[in-house]
Amino acid sequence: MDGAGKKLFGYYPTTDVWVPLQVDANGKVVVDMSAINLNDLGDTNVPTPADDDLFYYDYATGLWKSRALTMADMPARSIVRANLQIAQVIPTDDDQLLLSYTEQIDTLSEFANASGRFTAQNAGYYLIAGSILMSSIGNHYVDIYIYINGGLTSSGRYMSGFAGNCNARVSDIKLLGVGDYVELWCWQNSGGNTFAWAIPQWSYINIYRL
Repeated sequence: MDGAGKKLFGYYPTTDVWVPLQVDANGKVVVDMSAINLNDLGDTNVPTPADDDLFYYDYATGLWKSRALTMADMPARSIVRANLQIAQVIPTDDDQLLLSYTEQIDTLSEFANASGRFTAQNAGYYLIAGSILMSSIGNHYVDIYIYINGGLTSSGRYMSGFAGNCNARVSDIKLLGVGDYVELWCWQNSGGNTFAWAIPQWSYINIYRL
C-alpha cells in the first residue's frame, strides 16, 4: 500500500500508551537495529553469541537460539576433483582430449568421468586447474590446455630438457554460463607417441565456483 499520509501505531506497555511508528513511503515499518544485541531478541540459550552466528527459533522448546554456521548451511557450490584413471596414448603434434577419470569430489554431479567433461549448472566465475604427467620426450614441449565449449581458452607449457617424465600445469579463472562445458586437452611434439600417466598427484582436474 501507499504509506503516504498514513500513520501506524504500536502499543508501549511500560507507559500504557500507543505511540506512532516510523513508516516509509511504501507503508513498511522502519526498525532501527543499531543498538540491539543478539541477546535482546530472546532467550538465545547460549551465554555469549558470536559474530556471524545463525539466529533461529526452536519450535520444540519455544526459544530463540544461535549456533555457528556450518558448511551444511551454505548454498551448494561446484567443487570438482578428478584424477586421470587410465594411461592415455598421446601422439605427436596432435591435440588430445584427456579422458577416463575417477572422481574424488563432485558436489553437484557436474563432471562426467568417461568424457572428462565438466558442465556448469550455475553461472559464475570458476577456478579451473589441470595437471598432466607425460612420459619421457627428451628436448621437446608438453602443453596442457583448458577448453571451454570446444575452444582453447588457456594453456600451460613444460619444456623438457632431459629424458624423463615431465609435468605440465595450467590454471585460470573463467566466467561460465549455465550449460558451458570445460575439458582438459594436451599436446606434445616429441616426434613419437608418449603417455599421459594416470597418477593421482600428477594427472588431475580441479574446478571450483568462486
